[in-house]
Amino acid sequence: MEVFAEYLAHIDNPQHRDRTEEVLAWVTRKFANLKPKIAWNQPMFTDHGTFIIGFSVAKHHLAVAP
Repeated sequence: MEVFAEYLAHIDNPQHRDRTEEVLAWVTRKFANLKPKIAWNQPMFTDHGTFIIGFSVAKHHLAVAP
């Protein structure tokens, strides 16, 4: 999860930060073949260079882009 550490550090609300970290950790555990990366200033996962899923944090929600 070190790839997402800086991104997570910029989330001001500790509850939102914890929940986002929990979701990213779950994806990492459940889909170990996906490569975590930051692209377009958002955390995302790729497979063989192909975008699979990304996440975006807003003030009151976490958006998912499959």
